[in-house]
Amino acid sequence: MTVIGLTIGGGLGAIFRYLFGMFFTRFQKGVPFPVSMLLVNVMGSFGLGLLTAFRFEQFGEAAPQDSWFLFAGIGFFGAFTTFSTFSVEAFQLLEQRKYRVFFLYTGLSTAGALLCFALGWQLTG
Repeated sequence: MTVIGLTIGGGLGAIFRYLFGMFFTRFQKGVPFPVSMLLVNVMGSFGLGLLTAFRFEQFGEAAPQDSWFLFAGIGFFGAFTTFSTFSVEAFQLLEQRKYRVFFLYTGLSTAGALLCFALGWQLTG
């Protein structure tokens, strides 16, 4: 049952990542870095922050690996957010010698993901 939940959650997360990525591509014009993956990763971090905080409130530090968290936290948000694509896009900026854009993109992605995770966490408290 665990594998089925992870598979369904991961499949849905990947589909939503693709759809949101395609939607956010329209905002790319004039922005020198991949806006769609930045927004997807920040949104996913916010959602995972909400889910993780809710789970922590319910179970405390000894939260079990319940099927809902495996489905949504690991499956959906694990597939929705994409560190590997972020890494490819960041590396491409380095290869193109766009160092300022690289630091802007990696800085916004990292800080944005952490801040949005914290915001999601705080909203449940």
